[in-house]
Amino acid sequence: MLLNVVHAKGRIFVDVPVEIGLPDEPTLQDLIEVLPAAAAAARASDPSGHFAGLEIAEGVRRDWIVEGRGANGQPWSREAWAVQPGEAALQAVVALLEETRAVRVSDVPALVDVMRHMTVSAVLPGDAAPAP
Repeated sequence: MLLNVVHAKGRIFVDVPVEIGLPDEPTLQDLIEVLPAAAAAARASDPSGHFAGLEIAEGVRRDWIVEGRGANGQPWSREAWAVQPGEAALQAVVALLEETRAVRVSDVPALVDVMRHMTVSAVLPGDAAPAP
């Protein structure tokens, strides 16, 4: 599957295309597992930037609502713009961790470790009402 690894170069963000073996509908866990390899491949292709995100390169993007619980048990909800539910979950978790400064997104090993302790309970189409 073709992924775009988002690289930050100062204040500029650049997509670095990387081909990674994934199922047609990757889950959050699938994407977490390939994240270090994708980030390393992008870094090898463009060493001037650092990891800032991951997207599926092909397909139609839509709005999603992602809900879950943090490692501390606190519920959270984030919107995402993604092709598939797994990608939406990844983007929401990364955005949450970035907002709360729980981990530096560019520190891929730490990011992956923290993401493994997060729980995503629902990924809903953006036009669906979130659970109460």
